[in-house]
Amino acid sequence: MSKRTRAAQVGLALLSMISVTVHAGSPGTWTKISNGAGSSTYDSALLRTPDGKVHAVWPTVINKKQAYGHTAVTANGTVGRPTTVLSGWGGVHSGPLLLPDGSGLRMIFSGLKSTSTSDPYSTGAMFTATSKTGNSWALGTGALSQSGYAYASVGTGATLDLTGTPIVSWSFGIGSTMYWHAGIDSSIPAASADHTFTLPGCCNQQSALATDAVTGTVWLAWYSSASGSPNGYFARALLPSLGPRKKAPKSSASGSSIDPWQSVALSARKGADGAYLAYSNPGSTRLYLWKLGTTKVLTVPDSAGARYVVLTPGADGRLWMLWYADGTFHSVLTDEDVTTFGAAQTFPAPPNAVAVYHVAAEGSTGNLDVVVNIVTSDADYGFWHTQAVAE
Repeated sequence: MSKRTRAAQVGLALLSMISVTVHAGSPGTWTKISNGAGSSTYDSALLRTPDGKVHAVWPTVINKKQAYGHTAVTANGTVGRPTTVLSGWGGVHSGPLLLPDGSGLRMIFSGLKSTSTSDPYSTGAMFTATSKTGNSWALGTGALSQSGYAYASVGTGATLDLTGTPIVSWSFGIGSTMYWHAGIDSSIPAASADHTFTLPGCCNQQSALATDAVTGTVWLAWYSSASGSPNGYFARALLPSLGPRKKAPKSSASGSSIDPWQSVALSARKGADGAYLAYSNPGSTRLYLWKLGTTKVLTVPDSAGARYVVLTPGADGRLWMLWYADGTFHSVLTDEDVTTFGAAQTFPAPPNAVAVYHVAAEGSTGNLDVVVNIVTSDADYGFWHTQAVAE
């Protein structure tokens, strides 16, 4: 049994012990949103469109071929039927990404469509697919990377700058080089070169991107499991100019840190300034929330043992934080200035869950939509949705 599996398999709290109401499909329940065969490595991406729906995309296996699926959830938590984004690929990256495309959706991903060397979609570059509603998707004819390393990346990131240009990030496996690319080239692979920078030590991974809604600064954050001082969580500004690499305060101790197990919890605020990074500290006694570009760090109360940390914009400049600990999900909402935290809410994992692997959330209009990759007691891997209420 792997270290990750041992750490993820924790006892689940009894539903009768939970006092907060959650909603998914019908109040107080989780709803499975995925189809096909799943895996513990699969992650999901969420995006809310102007009609209030939250759209989720996720990897799956259908007819022994890899694919991406899509499910839409209405503002009141009603879950739609799964649809297919693309299917029949030889391999797809475990972490798809979603960005707005006008009022529609743009999925960004990497994969190997076939084994043919003449197939441009088998280069391992960053590709795109778009949809107006999520019901049907068009595979893009361009690429967002020149290298083919994105397919092997442990964690990828995506954001839009203030002009609407997509920016993506990835690493070469868990190596010492970080890559990023701005814009979609018409060719596959991209004709324009990727931006790169070399990092000390190995094991730089789980990158994420966010754009400050006021200043336009594009931030990159990542995790390093290297030994010594390179160990921990890091961030730097990419645009409008490359800034210095900064280590997140208290993100490591004695050369050790807490692996995020998914892309790091990085988020800008909706309609307000600032980008923030959330992370556990060694010993897992608490969570920290760091405002990038400053020395401002908040300690999140009652956050011992936090894993699978998610940070996402709330309404009115607030930020939602979500994490998993001791068989229970915990969510908390900041105030409008991100100076204090409201009361934490808790809710149990999906029914019959024996392990939690990846967590995603979206709360930009108020309530928090949560999607979790779990394996149940009958060895079924899949994605489940619920909704926590803003109070």
